[in-house]
Amino acid sequence: MAFHQREVSFADYLEAKYGCVSVKEAVSGTTLVESGADSYISRLKILDIHRKSEVL
Repeated sequence: MAFHQREVSFADYLEAKYGCVSVKEAVSGTTLVESGADSYISRLKILDIHRKSEVL
């Protein structure tokens, strides 16, 4: 069964199972195209690129 069918995000699953911390950035109704201040691309541009993070 897919995570979305359980109404649990993959990030939430990893947090619960492994105790990790994730950064989730989502706005309902947005697309991957650049179309305003609330677009996915605009939100990516304001993320702190110097924040320490780990990659799995």
